[in-house]
Amino acid sequence: MKQLLKVMPLLALMLGACGTELRKNETNAFHLERVKARVIRLDCEGEVASDRTEEVSEPSQWVNIESDSNTYEISHATLKNMSLKPDSNDGMKSYHPHRVSFVIRCSDTWLGYHVKSGINEFYYEFFSEEGTQMVSQESGTIKLDITYSERFDNELREIEATPEECVEEGGP
Repeated sequence: MKQLLKVMPLLALMLGACGTELRKNETNAFHLERVKARVIRLDCEGEVASDRTEEVSEPSQWVNIESDSNTYEISHATLKNMSLKPDSNDGMKSYHPHRVSFVIRCSDTWLGYHVKSGINEFYYEFFSEEGTQMVSQESGTIKLDITYSERFDNELREIEATPEECVEEGGP
């Protein structure tokens, strides 16, 4: 877990660079799909520990908001999903010189912005540093029209216990 926390900022930076660019003056449509499948988990002895339907792909999408100007570099951005939490400013963001990248999800997690089916309106504001001051350079709203679905994948997945899990359990 500690290793995962160390690589998360780098991963966010890399993945954010591949996000879909949001259009500011029109509604941006996204379809998010949750995939479930039968998953058999094996314990350290190779015996079935569980056999159940699990989520194998969470619906999420990396997106970017580009600044209108190349005359300043973004040092901070505020994002709020006005449709769900108008007083919140949470989620995972990465900053590039002239854009902010973030992930939208259908679930309420600390690694992204929760969205619902239908129209979601995001307020954004870009800041730059001028000396010791944070100066607002640009603000506006972006609309996302989210459609959501679930499907069942018929491919069986079998997952063996990892050596680390077996050591933690006192196994071989």
